[in-house]
Amino acid sequence: MKFAGVIVDISHEQLDKIFQYIIPETMLPELEIGMKVQIPFGKTKRTGYVVDISDEPEIDISRMKSLIGICGHSVTIDGRMIKLANWIKNHYGSTMNQALKLVMPVKEKVRNIEKKTIHLLISKEEAEEYAKEAWNLLLRFYRKVLSSVPFFLI
Repeated sequence: MKFAGVIVDISHEQLDKIFQYIIPETMLPELEIGMKVQIPFGKTKRTGYVVDISDEPEIDISRMKSLIGICGHSVTIDGRMIKLANWIKNHYGSTMNQALKLVMPVKEKVRNIEKKTIHLLISKEEAEEYAKEAWNLLLRFYRKVLSSVPFFLI
């Protein structure tokens, strides 16, 4: 039987400790340190971050609850980042949850940039002529607007 040390996703000083949960056999192959998991916490379900996996329970097993599941599309926190978060917690007085959120990558993946191409249905010369006309209209509009504004507001 294996046990997961979990930091609950609540930024409160009284809850700033590692809570140990039983890892169900079905989760053992895929669960890793740094993963976001769903846990029973009090009468509700919460999320937390696995910061330790061990073979030894720290409290009586009869008082422990099991992990509910692994959060599907979450970012896994690297072990070095967990150590950095612990250092931030110790040196700057934050909670471990706040420090973990600070070192956590922002996005799991970045959306690809989409390239778009515009094909004109008119010749380049016609397009340039339309652009000049539009520019001249815009200039006349601004002149008209600015001429109606009192001088001290400009």
